[in-house]
Amino acid sequence: MNMENDQPLLPAPPVNLESAILEQNANMVALKEGCSVGSELPPGLQGNFGGNKANTCTSALHSIDEEFHGPVATISTTGQSEGSDTEINVPNYSDLEALILDLDLIPWDQESDFIQPEVSRFQYPESRKDLIRLEKGVCSYMNRSIMSKGAFAILYGQRTKYYIREPEVSLGRETEEVHVDIDLSKEGKANKISRRQAVIKMDDGGSFYINNTGKFSIFVNSKEVPCSKRINLMSDSLIEIRNLKFIFHVNHEAARQYIVRKRRGSSQGGITAFDWSQNP
Repeated sequence: MNMENDQPLLPAPPVNLESAILEQNANMVALKEGCSVGSELPPGLQGNFGGNKANTCTSALHSIDEEFHGPVATISTTGQSEGSDTEINVPNYSDLEALILDLDLIPWDQESDFIQPEVSRFQYPESRKDLIRLEKGVCSYMNRSIMSKGAFAILYGQRTKYYIREPEVSLGRETEEVHVDIDLSKEGKANKISRRQAVIKMDDGGSFYINNTGKFSIFVNSKEVPCSKRINLMSDSLIEIRNLKFIFHVNHEAARQYIVRKRRGSSQGGITAFDWSQNP
């Protein structure tokens, strides 16, 4: 094996890519013809491959093939004029890696930009589980409280709560001339609330709805209910009447039992329509 002296590597001279490819193609054709007809190898391709004629041709073809199919990045294109049609700039591995790392590969969630800090605390799985457990605990407490009062629904605000035991109740601002089942003035300022503002009813199937009988619109879960219109009431619905807000919660099992008793013609006796409490 011949050992060469270590010398500093010099940058490869500029190479015209098309000329290099055409020259390699011509050498390949000439080499194949020389090997097939038994002629000598073309000038410039005769190398020290060793061995017989067949081994020489095989080694030469393999060498040319490797050179021809080598990566284009090994051919220097420095020195080419800018804007040339034949110039090909192939980025190296480091450039490609830096380009990929700079990309934002995390999918963007449009809704996440609008999540408030208070809400973001409940986006984690553990926080969601805790919130669900709290909701279930509150629901169980409310249902037990409703059942213990012999009612099947409750309407409560910040200061007051009303246990509902009858399938139809009236809401409004009570005066000396007008009596309502639920006096909304006990919850807060109610001078803009109609004396007969609304009626909550339960049908024979146990479904509830509220009918607006007042002069102004009310809102159920942020949906407007105009005058003389009604809307279905689901459990835990938010009812907004002017500046007052209430939650309507239903104990479905208690409502079912009430309907069964009513169909059987039985009565509880001595139970009034409401049980008033100032401290919910």
